[in-house]
Order: sequence, then C-alpha cells, then structure tokens
Amino acid sequence: MPVAQGRGAETRETMARSSDMDRKTERIEEPRGVEKELVDLRREVIESRNLVIKTDNLLKNLHAELKSVAKRNDDNYRRTWLSSAAAYALFLAAAIGLAALGARASIVAERHQTEAARAEAEKAQRQAAEMTAQLAKEKSARNEELQASTKAMVAFKTLAEKTGDERLKGLDELVAIDRARLSELEKRVLDDASRSLKDEVGGAAFDRGKSAFRRNDMPRAIAEIRRYLSLDPQGSEVFYAEFLLGAALYQQRDYEGASKHLEVFAANSKGQRNVDYGLYLLGQSHEQLGNNDRAKAVYRRGVTEYPNSEFTGNMQRRLRTLEQTSAAAGGAPQAGTAVGGAGLQPSELANPSGL
Repeated sequence: MPVAQGRGAETRETMARSSDMDRKTERIEEPRGVEKELVDLRREVIESRNLVIKTDNLLKNLHAELKSVAKRNDDNYRRTWLSSAAAYALFLAAAIGLAALGARASIVAERHQTEAARAEAEKAQRQAAEMTAQLAKEKSARNEELQASTKAMVAFKTLAEKTGDERLKGLDELVAIDRARLSELEKRVLDDASRSLKDEVGGAAFDRGKSAFRRNDMPRAIAEIRRYLSLDPQGSEVFYAEFLLGAALYQQRDYEGASKHLEVFAANSKGQRNVDYGLYLLGQSHEQLGNNDRAKAVYRRGVTEYPNSEFTGNMQRRLRTLEQTSAAAGGAPQAGTAVGGAGLQPSELANPSGL
C-alpha cells in the first residue's frame, strides 16, 4: 500500500508540472499565432495552386492518354475489321474452294459413272453383236448341215437305187458334199455305199485300161486308168496303175506326165512287176526333159538292181552316153538339154511280157 500511494503522488506531481509548462507555452506562442496562420494560409494557397497545376497537368495527360487510347482503339478496330474481313474472305474462298472441289469430285464421279455406263453399254452391244453373229453362224452351220444331209441323201439314193452309169453321178455328187457337215453315221453309210461302187466301177475301168494298153490304144488306156485312180486312189492296184499310166503317157510323148507317174511307181516298186521297164521309161522321160542327172541316177539304179533285165544293156549305153556328154562339157550339168538320137523311140518300145 505505501508503495502505491507513493507512486500516485509522483504521478499527480508530474501532471501538475506538465500543466504548468503548457500554460507557459501558450502564453509565449499567443503573439505568434496569427503569423503562423498566415504562413499556413499562404502555404495552403501555394499548395492549392500547385495542386491545381498538377491537376491541370494530370488532366492534360489524361486527355492525351484518352486520345492515345482512342487512337489505339481505332487502330484495334481497324485491325479487327481488316482481320474480320480477311477471315470472312478466307472463309468465303475456302467455302468456294470446297464447293468447287465438291462439284469437281461430283463431276468426276458422274463422268466415271457415265464412262462406266458407256463401257457397259458398249460391252453389252459387243456381246449382243457376238451373240447375234454366233447365232447367225450356228444358223448358217445348221443350214449347211441340213443341205449337206440333203445332198448326202440324194447321193445315197443315186448310189443305191440307180443302175449303170447313172450310179456314177452319185460319186460326183459325193465329191461336191462338204463331209465336215455330215455326222459320223452319214459318213460311214456313204463311204460304205461309195466303196462298193468304186470297187466295182474302178475295177472295171482298170480292166478296160489294161486291155486298151495291150491293144496300144493309149488315149483310151490313159482315160480309163485315170478314172480308176480318181475312183479308188487307195486301191490295191494303184501303183501298178501309176506304171501303166506313165508308160501310156510316154507313148503319147507326154514326158512330163510320164515322169510324174513313173516316179510314184519307182518310189513304191517293192513287190511290183516290170520295175526294170518302168525305170527305163523313167530314165528316158528325164532325158527328154533334159534332167540328165536324174536320168543317170535312175539308170544306175536299174543296172544295179536288175543286171539280167532285157533293158539293162540299153540303160548301160544311155548311162555311158550321158557320162561322156557330161565329161565333154567339163562336168557341167546338162539340165534343160535333151539328148536326141539315142535310145528307143516311143513307137519302138515293145510292151514287155506280163502287162
């Protein structure tokens, strides 16, 4: 308690001293209060003027900034407008481009479809034309088959029902028939019918030809033997018929025809009779045609294969004569030059025995 009382006293004393000092200060400063207020008022006026100047400058700066902001806004608006216009232009160009591409793609697709349709139409037309041609071809082939069958029937009736030389007309009709248009059955029937007639008629013609040859009736012999060869070219006597025809043509001085048929006979002379005579006639025919090299080859064959033949001496003499002629000419071929005055003439060739 004493301590608290002491402290309160000190505080009251301190406050009393402070009040005295304040009163003294107020008495000292009273004369100076008006001057201070004037100074303060002056300072405030100056500060107000400075503030007004500052405010004016700020306003000017604000105005300048507003103008700058307005200009920037105008620039931004202009750029925005230009950007928008450019964007719209680009969008329009893109839209037009896409539309053009779409239209072009559509046109290309339509063109492809049109070309595909045209190709299909052309293909269909070609197929139709091919089918039409095929049908026409088949129809023509069918007509030809019917015509061939009709001709075959007529020829068969001629062969089966006619008599005498009228049956030979059936053979002529068979030659005119296109056998490729006939069926296998039709071919076989016609072949059987014609074979019997060919054997009959051909054999008779060959017999007449041999008889005419023995009588030295060479034109008749040539006609009949040729008829036999045309009727039965695969007959058993065909090569002997070639020999007789060649000999008859030689007698008629047809050396080219004689050599043709005698060559066939000489090439197929195995098992045939009168081969030596045929070789001699063949050599003589080649001599008359000027084919001396071929004639020498034929004579050499005759001399070698038939040394005891009645024609061997003649063939030896003809061979020596041809070789001497070739040696005298320096070995040059004598083709195209007949050797006359040698050998037997056609009228001097007697028919050998066995013909």
